Amino acid sequence: MKFKLLMTAFAAAVSTTSMANEFVNKPSSLDIPIATLNQAGFTAEGLKRIDTFFASEIEKKRVPGGVVGIVRDGKLVYLKAHGMQNPETQEPMKVDTIFGLASMTKPMVSVGTLTLTQQAKLPLFSKVSDYYPDVANMKVANATTGIQKNWTCEELDKPVQVTNMPGAGGGLAFNTVVNERNDDADLIIAASSATTTRLAQNAYAGRTADEVRFVGAIGADPGIIAVAADSPYNSLKDLVDAILADPGSVAFAGGSAVGGFDHLKPLMVLKEAGFTDITKIKYIGVDGGADAITQTVGGFTQAMTGDMSEVVSFLANGDIRVIAVLTDERVPGFEDIPTATEQGYSVVAVNWRGLYVPKGVSDDTFNSWADKLQMVADSAEWKEAMAANGLAPFTKVGGNFQGYVDGLVADINAMSKELGVIQ
Repeated sequence: MKFKLLMTAFAAAVSTTSMANEFVNKPSSLDIPIATLNQAGFTAEGLKRIDTFFASEIEKKRVPGGVVGIVRDGKLVYLKAHGMQNPETQEPMKVDTIFGLASMTKPMVSVGTLTLTQQAKLPLFSKVSDYYPDVANMKVANATTGIQKNWTCEELDKPVQVTNMPGAGGGLAFNTVVNERNDDADLIIAASSATTTRLAQNAYAGRTADEVRFVGAIGADPGIIAVAADSPYNSLKDLVDAILADPGSVAFAGGSAVGGFDHLKPLMVLKEAGFTDITKIKYIGVDGGADAITQTVGGFTQAMTGDMSEVVSFLANGDIRVIAVLTDERVPGFEDIPTATEQGYSVVAVNWRGLYVPKGVSDDTFNSWADKLQMVADSAEWKEAMAANGLAPFTKVGGNFQGYVDGLVADINAMSKELGVIQ
């Protein structure tokens, strides 16, 4: 028998009719039979654990609420709403509450696809258009006028094919581009600050950043430096001054290993402050930003370094204070947090989201990709997407971005040698 746990919302009115199964509050318009617990092989004690779990999570304010549905063999076993859908208005959760799933659709589709592949019912590299013909006629927005409201939709000249190529932290894709598709004008590859860090540290087996052309980045997860809420360091200058006076007095925690980007962020700041021996700076690499915050709040380290997305909830709860964002400008939604540059340290260290193209493409092709990327960056739709995904504005396109990448690689390479990460 197959068991599915479905987190969903049913768009229908809630029925108050008494059910044989006390754990089901089914909307009247939901056309699905209800199973008794004995029929489905469940016990009341087992299902009550779901109620207990949600009650605990809601009490701890980890989640405001949720809707849980369990279906076994086509019959509804459990369907309940827990907590509030709006804690501010105290509006209770309903079984027909609609949730914005956002990127949760991706793992759902992936699991379904791989399950069908495992059952030999769907070839892994099947085209979606073979099953949904309308997808073959996809259209894209075209803003030749540069005015948002005058955008039109046009059919693609050719379908867009997305190929995921995991391996070596992007190294496999990088090698494939250089060795096999060096002049492919239709190829564009996703990259991030991790790409430049690995290139700077020779993690791609001798490959260098100048073997491709970096087109641009149009959004980033801002780098930050944070301290515990009760920390005596009220500003980045306070922290830097303490280190300059006694390098051993401050230890940082971060979610990357020694020599990783989180480790390098405070070192960039200290370099700007004139500090010369970065090997004296204490750094503890832990498993992600949450652990780094725990180390700092617990007093094991005096500061943490990471990305804004990692600290938002802790900042809201008052557990930490962010004393600097490592961006060109203050981050929308967090305008009360000053940049490092404002405090006298000209450092921009963000986890940018960008793209590169093969080295062998023409200048016209490169500029065409850069123009298209700039058009996206300027669009209202992209600004909305950044806000929804916690990204800050970070627009560097064309030669401007290539220069930024070259400088970043050089800086990271130099600091990595000082740290002994590379020779």
